[in-house]
Amino acid sequence: MNAAETPIVTLTFSRKTLPSDVVKLKAHDIIFNALKEAIDEEFVAHYLAILAPLEQASTSRVLVVPRDALALFPGKAVVVPSLEEAQDIVELDRIQRDLGF
Repeated sequence: MNAAETPIVTLTFSRKTLPSDVVKLKAHDIIFNALKEAIDEEFVAHYLAILAPLEQASTSRVLVVPRDALALFPGKAVVVPSLEEAQDIVELDRIQRDLGF
């Protein structure tokens, strides 16, 4: 099955999200929805720690946060302000992978 046929997983992300919640989805493109979370430096550190074991996976990881929280994330994190934008990012990533970029 190619990436285009694999569903994109949307997971609600919070401070309670555990590495085991995410590692089992390693082979999937994931949109993390944190729109209802209070975002601060502690949240950012938690998110980056959860993603660390997945860095070698050739799949997409996109976090959705309120617009005013975007600047809290480092440049290496893919963070957008809407679920629609997250979906678009994943689709573009899939196209690039299919083309060998």
